[in-house]
This record gives sequence, structure tokens and C-alpha cells, in this order.
Amino acid sequence: MLYRPVGLLLITIALATSCGSDGPDDNTLPVVTITGPAPGVVSGTVTLTVSATDNHRVAFVRWRVNSGLVALVDSVPPYEFDWDTSTYAAGFYDWEALATDPSGNTGISAPVEYTISP
Repeated sequence: MLYRPVGLLLITIALATSCGSDGPDDNTLPVVTITGPAPGVVSGTVTLTVSATDNHRVAFVRWRVNSGLVALVDSVPPYEFDWDTSTYAAGFYDWEALATDPSGNTGISAPVEYTISP
């Protein structure tokens, strides 16, 4: 008789884990990398792409340029942002991607520098 409740408890825990619950102990940051384009001179509309993974799942990806957040949240892979460089002055721009999981853990990519020439 003692084994049945334990078995039911184990099944309940397994189902909760397999359904994607991050639980209170998820402290693992998502891993995020800007995958394209390569750093360098850009012009026109440029599609920035990101690879983001997490031990559970990525809830959304945000973009940051020169330490200021861009008002774009992408919650569906592939994570992409079409950057219209014509709306920016000539100069150097450091882009970063921030991936956040359902527990609120946020991983930040290494910056990638793009140049808009005059």
C-alpha cells in the first residue's frame, strides 16, 4: 500500500517537469548569440539574426543598440530583427540580443559592431 502513493507522486512530478514548468529553482541563463550578419559596414535594411537556447525554453528575445533597448520583442524563432539603417546617423553601433526564459533569467549576447558609413 505504501508504494502506490509514492508511485502516483512520482508520476505527478514527472508530468509537471515535462510540461515545461521552470519551477522556483531555475537559475540558468539562456545562451544567446547574434549569428548574422558578420560585423562590418552595413546599409539599407539589414536582418539581424540570433540563436537563443535555454535549459527549458526561451520566452522572448529583445534587442539593444548602444546600451539602449529597441522596442521589439520576438517570441517566436527564428529570432530576427529588420534594422532600417537609413533611420540612423553614420557611425558605429554595438548590437546585443537579450534572451529571457519564463523564470525571468536573461542572457545577453556578446556585442556585435556594425558601421553605417556616411
